[in-house]
Order: sequence, then structure tokens, then C-alpha cells
Amino acid sequence: MNVHIFDARPKIAAVGNRFSGKGYESKDFYTNCEVSFNRIENAPTMQGSYDKLAKCAQEFDSDNFWYTFSDSGWAVHLSRILKMCHNIIQAMYDGITPLIHCSDGWDRTSQVCALVQLQIDPYFRTLRGFISLIEKDWCQFGHQFALRNGIAMYNDKQRSPVFLQFMDCIHQIMNQYPTAFEFNMEFLKDLAYHAYTGTFGTFLCDNQMERTKNNLKSRTVSIWSYILDQEHMFRNPFYIHNPNVLLVNSLPCNMRFWREHFLQYAPTKSIFTDLPLTDPTAEFFKKIAMQVCAEGRLKDYI
Repeated sequence: MNVHIFDARPKIAAVGNRFSGKGYESKDFYTNCEVSFNRIENAPTMQGSYDKLAKCAQEFDSDNFWYTFSDSGWAVHLSRILKMCHNIIQAMYDGITPLIHCSDGWDRTSQVCALVQLQIDPYFRTLRGFISLIEKDWCQFGHQFALRNGIAMYNDKQRSPVFLQFMDCIHQIMNQYPTAFEFNMEFLKDLAYHAYTGTFGTFLCDNQMERTKNNLKSRTVSIWSYILDQEHMFRNPFYIHNPNVLLVNSLPCNMRFWREHFLQYAPTKSIFTDLPLTDPTAEFFKKIAMQVCAEGRLKDYI
């Protein structure tokens, strides 16, 4: 066998896609080929799981917390994504060429392809390397941020936390390899947060053509400008360059609830415990405004 086709979908979903003109590959049409289905559910199912997870976050101080978390199915979804990544990496080291896809190629495919690269290449575990990974496999590849996140194009049936789920998978890997990443949990938390705020232009459109058409490069600020300007906040002080492949324990029981994101506003000892004295995002835009005024370019922004 020279090629292994990794279909992200459950087989029953792949068969059902035939009725909409999509379908799936059959090894009967190829030589030296294997096909496997990896049971990662579609966008609406993930949204339903996320809705239950949101309820779990609301019950952070309830006795039902862990029951609600388990009932959401979120841990199982993360486990299946990471398990698929493990199988792809194993195939590559066995000398087999993997081909990865799902129904359309901009949701589950982006998740898995980016995670595999993150696990096998230490460059993508650096701050700038990770930025290039997001640009390459999400922004330029055509993940529909506006549609999935419900920003400027609200369609409840099409909303799905695909990118957030990808962030959570990285959080799981970081939890198992805390020194292998140049960036810290604060970086992941901010990135997941600003994917929904619309503060930056990076996640406002569905593809590069729309970003160019709407002239976002000159009308908005890239989130990477903010990240690199505040780089000291997002560096992991315990980072150690690790050239090895990060093999992840993907059992559902090892999936951690991402408290840093989902409960970032939940009170702990005191309602004022972890509140920053200043908002770093506001400070960043204040700095830009001061530079624009100093250079006499304010009229360009009015």
C-alpha cells in the first residue's frame, strides 16, 4: 500500500454525501490504496456539542459540572480529531502517503492538516511559525470564518466552532507537552477570543478574495500586528526547542476542560482576582492612533 486516504467523516455521512453530488473515494478505483473513515462529525453536530459545553461553563459551580461536560460530547470530538492525526503521522513514518479530506475541505481538513504539521514540525510550534500555519492552512486555504463564527454573516444553521475546536486541540497538546511550544496559553486564549470579536480584520471574511475585495489590508488591523507588538505577553518562559514528533495520548479520559478559555470570566476567590489593570488590546490601538496623529495621517482614517 502506497497511499492511505483518510476521510475525516463517519462512513454513513460520506455515503449520504453521494446524494448531494459529493460522495467519497473507493479503493476499488485505485491500486495500492487504503481508505479509512475517522468519525469526525460535521459542523452542525459540533455546534450542538458547543451549545451544551456553554451550558457546562454556566454551571461551573454546580455539582452537575462534570456530568454536563461529559454529556456535551466535546471531549470525544477532540479525541477523534487527535486520534486521526496520530494515525496520519504513523502512516507517514511507515512510508505511506496520506491524503486527507472531508466533504468540502475547509473545516475538518484544515483542523487535521494543521495539527499534523504542528506535531511533526517544531517550526510551527514557534510563535511566528504558528502564525504562518494559521495564515496558510486557515486564512489562505479558505476556511469560512465569517460564516462559521457568525460575524457579519449570521446563519444559525451554518455556525460552528471549528476554529475554536482546533484551538482546544492545541491546548490539549500543550497540556501534555508544556515546554514544546514557544507561545503560552494566554496566546491561545486571546486568539480564540478575537476570532469572534471582529476587532481585527484577519477573521472577518470567508476567503482571501473577499478580504482583497473589501480592502481589509488597509481598512483593518491584522491580529498578528497586535500579537507581535505584545510578544512578551505570549512567550512561554519554559520553552525548550523539541525537534521530536509530539505523539499525543488521545483517549477521551485525557481530554482536559479548557478552563482558561471557557471560564476566563468566572469568579474564583474574588471577582477582581485576575482582572488586568489595563486592556492590552485597547493599549495597542491607542498606540496606533498616536502614531497616525504624529505622522499627520489622521485624515486617511476619517
